[in-house]
Amino acid sequence: MPQTGDTLEAQLQRYQRRFRVLRGVLLATRRQGTSDDALAAFIAAVCNGFGWPGGCYFANDGGSNGSFTPTRIRFPENGSQQNIWRALAERSREELAKSFDAAIVRDEAPRWIPNVTLEPTFEATKQAVALGVRGLVAVPVIAGGRLYGIVEFFTREEFNPSSDQVEYLADLGQVVGAAVHFREVDRRIRKVRRDQDLIFARLRDPVYVVDRNGRATFANESAAALFGVPAAEELVGEDIHTRFHVGADGVAAVPASECPLHGVPARSLDGARRRERFRTEAGLNVDVEAVAAPIVIAGTEETVIVLRVP
Repeated sequence: MPQTGDTLEAQLQRYQRRFRVLRGVLLATRRQGTSDDALAAFIAAVCNGFGWPGGCYFANDGGSNGSFTPTRIRFPENGSQQNIWRALAERSREELAKSFDAAIVRDEAPRWIPNVTLEPTFEATKQAVALGVRGLVAVPVIAGGRLYGIVEFFTREEFNPSSDQVEYLADLGQVVGAAVHFREVDRRIRKVRRDQDLIFARLRDPVYVVDRNGRATFANESAAALFGVPAAEELVGEDIHTRFHVGADGVAAVPASECPLHGVPARSLDGARRRERFRTEAGLNVDVEAVAAPIVIAGTEETVIVLRVP
């Protein structure tokens, strides 16, 4: 990275470079489907953007001692030096790491060592000398008020950043933190949905779930059998009210917005049973007892509907 005191032209080049790296990080992490892949893409984008030889992600283990575990390492594909790079990245995290990590946790800001070969408490000086690396910079990965972990990068030259460069590194940590946070939340939502679907799928009664627009987000095989469709998957995305729900006289039911089953999900129906009529794909009318109740998953309001044929 350029140092303070640069010419105007050098400063412009520096900011252009930062923009390219930041854009690369955004694009790289956006394409990834998991948090682990997003972190790997982040490390690669920063190393490629700044010409840094390697980096490692240390995950916050969540323990009371605030320790971090190496989980993702990137180093040059260079045959015989692979083991040296790995030893450097996975070096014993004892005396130096404790104070280093504690400062990052306390300040939630980047930390660095200008030259690890001159740092007496650095545990892998021999490996650093052998690989020709000098600087070490650590960037916290933060999002949603949570410190997910620390990314450490090694540099070929001594690392003495200016204050605006430190701010830029902090921004990079926030960017990847947002990507990791988003994918973690998405993973949790998917797990909740899987658990929910598993429970509903095991019920013998026909069950389906609709979103605010009345379209099914889930249906079990019993619901598919009741409506006369080949498989439950065919019901997902369908407007169940318009397709199957009819009035007692066998004609179209009330508008979906006024339907006690497929209306506004947030209102409470108190689990009251209702007699409703549905028409199957074959045109047969089926009278059922129906119970509808709101369900909220990660802030998304939906309605779960259970039908029972008397």
